[in-house]
Amino acid sequence: MVGIREDLRSLFVRLSLAGMPNAEMMELYGYMTEEEEQLSLFESDNIPEKLKTRTDMFLKRDLSKREKVLETQCIQTLVVGDDFYPEKLALTPDPPMVIYALGNLELMAKPALSVVGARKHTDYGQRVCKKFVSQLAASGLVIISGLALGIDKLAHQATLDAGGETIAVLGNGIGDCYPRSNRACYEAIKSTGLILSEYPPYTSPQPFRFPERNRIIAALGDGVLVVEAKEKSGSLITARLAAEYGREVFAVCGNVDSIYSQGTNRLIFDGASIALSPEDILDHPVYQMKKEKTSPDLSELSLEEKTLYDSIRDGHQNTEALMEHIGWDITDVLSVLTMLELKNYITGVDSNCIEIL
Repeated sequence: MVGIREDLRSLFVRLSLAGMPNAEMMELYGYMTEEEEQLSLFESDNIPEKLKTRTDMFLKRDLSKREKVLETQCIQTLVVGDDFYPEKLALTPDPPMVIYALGNLELMAKPALSVVGARKHTDYGQRVCKKFVSQLAASGLVIISGLALGIDKLAHQATLDAGGETIAVLGNGIGDCYPRSNRACYEAIKSTGLILSEYPPYTSPQPFRFPERNRIIAALGDGVLVVEAKEKSGSLITARLAAEYGREVFAVCGNVDSIYSQGTNRLIFDGASIALSPEDILDHPVYQMKKEKTSPDLSELSLEEKTLYDSIRDGHQNTEALMEHIGWDITDVLSVLTMLELKNYITGVDSNCIEIL
């Protein structure tokens, strides 16, 4: 990918801030870079008059408020051809001409896995997502998702809890958090990870924008993991795009009677890689990140925590079974379980199947 001349870069940032559709910007970019030397807007005779008129219209808009937001909130702009513009995205058929970024740009150059799934999910989906993502993030994979309700938020939060790195790709502009209930997660990602959007700051969420952002999620990951999905789901759009981009598609198998597993089971039937454990992803040639599995360090656990941990490892995987096996009351069991989960030794305390991480 050749670099982009600074005046052209400024032009496309202005057009994006003004709200010019990405398809028109990419068309304009094609005309302006088809010669051996990059041309300015009015140097090229090949640009259709209608496109020139549209461009002129957008350039006349007052952008002072949006430009001030970029400056005051330290939002970075990446244009196709920039050094930090991710090559994985630039090589797709429909890359965003401009990306707005808040956070650590270097995350886009690291091995990454996109994680998607149902907004409404089952306890099984929540448990599997947390189990898989916690280990994958701790193993060094950057976790990418869309900060939507459900599996998206669970994936981001599990990564943060594991001390990992995560990228959120928004279906609205940076500055607003949608849905608002994800604000705490949004702020945490802003502090330690990366937030991306192809839309100017404070652009409102609209239904058509979420399928558009799915292509970015699909492109940035070296693979995509679908945790749960209905037979007709936005997650399947992401999986299809990932396959078209040459990414590996992983899917978690589920109950054949569950509507939330119909999509993932179908993906596996159609040839997606089945993910029965995090190791199935880490050991895949796409990542080549296989590490010798070591036993967890239990030296920092208190006597009570070690006792409960051993009981869970022996197969007592809910609070009732633990109370009966150890002879503690519910208050003591829940207190120690909470500490073990906070220390990332177990997951699923609020379910009927507590698991060792």
